[in-house]
Amino acid sequence: MIEKNINFRNEASYLQTKDIDDTTTEIWFICHGYGQLTPYFSRKFRAIDKAHRVLIFPEGLHRFYLSGTNGRVGASWMTKEKRALDIKNYVTYLNTLIEEKLKELHASHEVKIGILGFSQGAATVSRWVQELDISIDYMILWGGIFPEDLELNKISTRLKDVKSFVVFGKGDEFVKPDHFPLISKQLQNFPANVQEVLYDGGHDIDEHCLITLFESLS
Repeated sequence: MIEKNINFRNEASYLQTKDIDDTTTEIWFICHGYGQLTPYFSRKFRAIDKAHRVLIFPEGLHRFYLSGTNGRVGASWMTKEKRALDIKNYVTYLNTLIEEKLKELHASHEVKIGILGFSQGAATVSRWVQELDISIDYMILWGGIFPEDLELNKISTRLKDVKSFVVFGKGDEFVKPDHFPLISKQLQNFPANVQEVLYDGGHDIDEHCLITLFESLS
């Protein structure tokens, strides 16, 4: 049996808080975690939905029932099956999305571009930024860390002038307490300036931490 791939035209959905217009000074692309859907995930960011800021929530290309064959549905960005192909497809999708959104800006209109990924979305945006030709201003990995398959020289070049953060809850159930020193050491040795932010909470978007972090970017 010979396995082959075929290119075909496809469509993907995303949510956007408002239209991009002359009052827009920031555009954020925010990627959800494993098993989440954008209508629910996006609610966690209401506190930073401001008049000058457009929030865009892409949704993973794979949807599935979270339990059995009916009920709640979630989405994911990839699994171990056809891993390289899924990464290629979601990078293409996200590149197309950001390019289309920037076309909505007038030539003289300057905005700040931010990218945030939560949990599985942290690895997703890391791989995306590594391949992104468009300059960005902010990158936040929340509840996740840079995946091991990144090309360090490439990603560090991309993040050279980017305000970058890694955010974790101290009670994150997916991180053992003794792993936090290892994460800190990894960031210290990472070939780009990435700030570590910790908050009292679990594996979720903490509203107070979110507001404080975005205020620090102003």
